[in-house]
Parts: sequence; structure tokens; C-alpha cells
Amino acid sequence: MIKLFNERFRINGGTVMHCKNSAGVVESVKNIIKNEMGALGSFKIFISDSVSEKYDGGFAGSLKSKLLSDKMTVEFALKFENDVMLTVSTPDALLLNDGAFAFAGSGEATAETLVPPFNVFISKNPRAYINMNEYFSEIYLSKNVAPPLITLISGPSRTADIEKRIVKGMHGPKKIYSIILA
Repeated sequence: MIKLFNERFRINGGTVMHCKNSAGVVESVKNIIKNEMGALGSFKIFISDSVSEKYDGGFAGSLKSKLLSDKMTVEFALKFENDVMLTVSTPDALLLNDGAFAFAGSGEATAETLVPPFNVFISKNPRAYINMNEYFSEIYLSKNVAPPLITLISGPSRTADIEKRIVKGMHGPKKIYSIILA
């Protein structure tokens, strides 16, 4: 089933990676930061509370240590700020047919995932749904009320100008990485 998600997410313009353990995830995120930093010199990162909750708080510390040992100039934001370049977060679910991530909850999650130019979504044993209908049905049935906000992300931001040229990252992230932890 994850194979279908990977296929669709790649078609949508996203990048998919698979890791066998947390150390692999840390190494993958470090490489993403290293590749995207380019000529920027420094980079501000925000690690969502959802990542800390799911990974017992060890992920942020491991990533910081790895980046420092590689002498990378990175600043970690304690709360989300508009100048964050990369956010690491954990989606609530995967929508397989759509190749999309679902985030249910607050407006904060929306800003974290839609404002920065680069996003890394880490999925560990993700809840997977065939499509949006199945996802929304389960959410409504389990809570008997819809969450106040649901954000669905199917890939990097894209738009076309008047000459029909695709421009990426105009109104949201330029690149989205999916790391699936098996």
C-alpha cells in the first residue's frame, strides 16, 4: 500500500525516502539540509512538536549533534517563525490514492507546513487511508465531529504564469520530502 503512496507522491512532485531506523532518518534529514542550504550559509529549522512526541524527544538532539559534528551553520527555532527555512513534522495520515499527507488540528500545523520553502514529513507506521472519503469518514465517526482544521498536502506548491510556465514554490514549499520509517 505504501508503494501506491510513494508512486503518487512522486508524480505530485515530492521526494520519497525510506529508512530502517531513527539513525537513518537523522542522516537523511542532515543530507537534505546540507543539499538545500547551498549558498545560503545558514539555515533556520523548526522541528514540530509532533516529531518530538513520536520520537521521545531524541530526534532533535540527535539531529543537532549530527549537524554540529559536520560543522553546519544551523539555527533551531524553538517555536515556528516566518523565517524558518525547513520544517520537520509528522503527518496524521497518508492518503494513498492521492499521494497526500493529512494534518488534522490547529492553524499552527498549517503555518508550519505551508510557509517554509522546504518540508520534511516523517512517517513512522503511518495511518493510511485509500482516499479522502475513507479518511474523513473515519475522523467523523471516531470523534462524531470534524476537527476545526484539516490540511491536505499532496506535493510542492506549483502555479503557472500567463505563459503557462510552471513556477514551483510561489505560494508554499518548493520541495517536500517524505521519509517513511519502516
